[in-house]
Amino acid sequence: MNQTYKNCNGYSVWVTPYYRTSTGSYVVYQSSCAYVANGGSWLWHFSSTVSGVNYGTAFCQPPYPPYNQPEQSSATRCWTYFDPPAPQGGPMTQDYYDCGFTNSWFTPAYTTSNGSLWAYAGNCQKSGPPDPTYVFATDLQWYFPQTNHNVTYTTVFCAGEAR
Repeated sequence: MNQTYKNCNGYSVWVTPYYRTSTGSYVVYQSSCAYVANGGSWLWHFSSTVSGVNYGTAFCQPPYPPYNQPEQSSATRCWTYFDPPAPQGGPMTQDYYDCGFTNSWFTPAYTTSNGSLWAYAGNCQKSGPPDPTYVFATDLQWYFPQTNHNVTYTTVFCAGEAR
């Protein structure tokens, strides 16, 4: 499959392909970020695809990137937590507790009111298998000194490079 992005935004952007699973999870090809000037286009070629998903184009390298802060946690809660939950420009810590022990890569992202996905492609962290004696979730943490206004933050999977 070929996926083409044509930039008609009026300014240059960094973009990457992604797909959305039937459960609503986003999977971003973080190693395929491409710079596209206004009026330009970019083509990604996939030698194979994932069936039953919808492909799209996300923006990568959004403003206000976080700092990675991986750690082990004794928390028993799962999935994504934000502190504070809606910072509206202020600082925020985002935690992802991988209670499924998926041994996958994750990164923060956000969606805008028009449905655009913006992924922090340079901030992927691996949720490794826990120590056999450690029964709690792996905590992936990102600290944002500043956040974007009027967006919804989330955690997405990283899939490497579009192939």
